[in-house]
Amino acid sequence: MLLSQSTPKPNPYYTRTNFTQLVTENETLKNEIELLKAQFTATKEELETYKNPGTSSLHSVLRYNFLRAPQAMTLNIPSEIQQELDLSSKKRKTLPFAQLLTNNESWQKLKEANEEAEKKLEEAKQKKKLAVQKKIKRQHNLEQKKEEHERKKREREERQSKTQKKNERIPSYNKTH
Repeated sequence: MLLSQSTPKPNPYYTRTNFTQLVTENETLKNEIELLKAQFTATKEELETYKNPGTSSLHSVLRYNFLRAPQAMTLNIPSEIQQELDLSSKKRKTLPFAQLLTNNESWQKLKEANEEAEKKLEEAKQKKKLAVQKKIKRQHNLEQKKEEHERKKREREERQSKTQKKNERIPSYNKTH
């Protein structure tokens, strides 16, 4: 009989060294799962690109490089923070280029944007027309006021000249004044 067969074998799951090995193996498996998930999402996006090329983003269609955190760094960040970062980086402020030609909503948004721009232009034209009309009206009113002022001035002068002529005709008036 061999010596190894006669001595009882310790349970491998209860030793301290095996526990640390299990923990490290668990960590490596978690990391591998994260990497596989990332690869899965990347291939899923690529498949979507091939199925629906009109709705994919421009950088993925033309294979532009874009900044992303390395995979090793993303594993150390808690999942809640990672999701917030992903959501904030995916927000778009403009229409995606690939959707401009295919998506009906995008067409509608473009039409609305064009209509708003035309509306603003029309409003600006109307404001300019109103300003010109007001300016013309003010000038016309000013001219009328000037004419009225000159007419009153002439009438006053005529009255003064008439009173002077009257006074010159009356001899007693000249002596007292």
